[in-house]
Amino acid sequence: MPVEGRKRAPIVETLYDHWRIVVGFAGLSVFSAVGFYVSFVYLVSWLQTADGIPPSRALEINSFSMAIGLPVVIAAGLLSDRFGRKPLLIVTCVLGLVGAVPLFWLLNQPSALFAQFGQLGFMLVIALDRWVNAARRDVVGRTNWRRDCAGVLDHGIGGRHGRDPNVLSRNLPGAIRWGYF
Repeated sequence: MPVEGRKRAPIVETLYDHWRIVVGFAGLSVFSAVGFYVSFVYLVSWLQTADGIPPSRALEINSFSMAIGLPVVIAAGLLSDRFGRKPLLIVTCVLGLVGAVPLFWLLNQPSALFAQFGQLGFMLVIALDRWVNAARRDVVGRTNWRRDCAGVLDHGIGGRHGRDPNVLSRNLPGAIRWGYF
């Protein structure tokens, strides 16, 4: 049976026919990406310059907060199974929007202990968001046309150009499950 040729390029077809889903996936990714980079890339240098915390201590605060992320992601998965993804996504967004100012206030104090609590607060929000978004993308990406949109966003916007910190954890399982390999 011959395969029909496409009239348009796949990216054009995806953006034209399914632009709402593409925008939805992009919106889900922005909160997580901005939160991650602000709290784990930018804040290390900011703690050094604004608070006068030595570089070794700033990286120690950062590393400890990242290590705490794994148990938080596991707990987020359990909470998501118990209460659902949507309520957890709403709670995460509210925590991120309302909690940003108090967490930055903690980070602005010259104490390394306050900086650690502020960083842990950001880790809580980011880890919750990462789990909920990963689960949400998995559910939304089950149909072929939604899978194509997710592939364009994961590979085209973040994955190939190194802007996505979770490129392997986000793309490899989906690529294997959807038959790209």
